[in-house]
Amino acid sequence: MKAHAVWFCNFIPNRTLMEANWLVIGVVIACAAILVVFLVKRNLKDEEELEDFLNKNDHPIKKEETEINDNQ
Repeated sequence: MKAHAVWFCNFIPNRTLMEANWLVIGVVIACAAILVVFLVKRNLKDEEELEDFLNKNDHPIKKEETEINDNQ
């Protein structure tokens, strides 16, 4: 066993290093999946809020100012 992996197994009693690695990998994958679901839901919510905001604030588009040399 590598020195940096030995201390990790001491925190998980009765587990081999390979079992401990799978446990950590499972926790990381679960956290990543939860993060992806959270970000997708938040994005959809923000998209709906933006559409509502743009629909309610229907201001006419002002004509852009022309420059002096536009007549040429």
